Amino acid sequence: MAYTTAFKTKSEIVLCTNLRADGIYPVALDIGYSSVKGMAPFCRFCFPSYVREHSGSLVGTPQRGDILYRNEAGQIYAVGSLALDSVSARDTNEASNTLFGRNRYNTPAFLILARVGMGIAMKHNGMGGYGKDDRLYLQTGLPPAYRKADTPALVDALSGRHVFSIRLGSGKWVDFDFTLDAGSIHVLDQPIGSVFSATKRSNGKTVEASNGKTYIDSRTLVLDGGFGTLDVYSISNRSIDGSNTFNDLGMKAIFERTAADIFQQYGKEVYAHTLQPFLETGRISVFDRKTKSSAEHDISPILERNTALVCDLAMTKVENAYNDLEDYDYLIVTGGTGTAWLPHLKQRYQRMETLEIVCANQNEPISPIYSNVRGYYIFRALSGAGK
Repeated sequence: MAYTTAFKTKSEIVLCTNLRADGIYPVALDIGYSSVKGMAPFCRFCFPSYVREHSGSLVGTPQRGDILYRNEAGQIYAVGSLALDSVSARDTNEASNTLFGRNRYNTPAFLILARVGMGIAMKHNGMGGYGKDDRLYLQTGLPPAYRKADTPALVDALSGRHVFSIRLGSGKWVDFDFTLDAGSIHVLDQPIGSVFSATKRSNGKTVEASNGKTYIDSRTLVLDGGFGTLDVYSISNRSIDGSNTFNDLGMKAIFERTAADIFQQYGKEVYAHTLQPFLETGRISVFDRKTKSSAEHDISPILERNTALVCDLAMTKVENAYNDLEDYDYLIVTGGTGTAWLPHLKQRYQRMETLEIVCANQNEPISPIYSNVRGYYIFRALSGAGK
């Protein structure tokens, strides 16, 4: 398996039963810049955060990861891997601010991603689904630095009446028509999801840390590496004593550096948002116009080098901001970028006997990309209809 495979955004729906409070139907969504992760009473899922207009007709056998969305006016969009895999390496029609910008809540693409996530979470499957007597509650999160300012815009985008249809794989169109009021939408500081994921078993029971306390009772630093940002959250003896959001130190920075190095080394033009199709095999095809020849090249070394480089840049900033981590007992690592950095982090801090590195997904054998959304879900399931 190529080194790059782990960086390819997942596209999956896993049927399962999750903790659920009486009287409510909790849906947790982590609408990230690279992927949408979700958890509901009867499933967890992930799909790439990508949307493109579509004719609605598919050639050949539908794939399991195919997602089609239809709005109230009948316009159809491809979502997730179906949209992403259709992007050319030279496709620059998608504006960077629309794909990766902070102010994306009122864009049509963001609404489609959110609705598809809610639809998958509510859809009846082999395990169960949303019932007419259930009270729908949506739990999500934002980076700490943005939560207070951005929550009104996020809630405004997600509240109201939602009329749409989705089609998954070879299945039939499923119609949705429901209203989500603002009081049923809750927004957490994003890294709190990681803390809950690291401290709670799937049944809601609390897990003690190695020092006999919980991570909340200890001196804990949460390192949440996302696509566009690195969010750091400091907890000391049950008090949240600070947070930082470092821009341009996430997976997007890794991909941008990798794309630039590919162009410099091979003359092939790719971009951060068009790199995904090459990650499955870790190879790119380079065409020489003069000789009319083509050759494949392994980009794994380039991606691996830039992963380590951005990790070092990020941790130098974190160390400067948090006294070289010497005041902390635990470093909770979460997010896709954080997971990719894990080997580098363990090597970087291998001589720090007082610091223990903890993976946020330690309480359930699922992909670490679900750490935040799993924490959101457990938090809402345990909180019920309360704030």
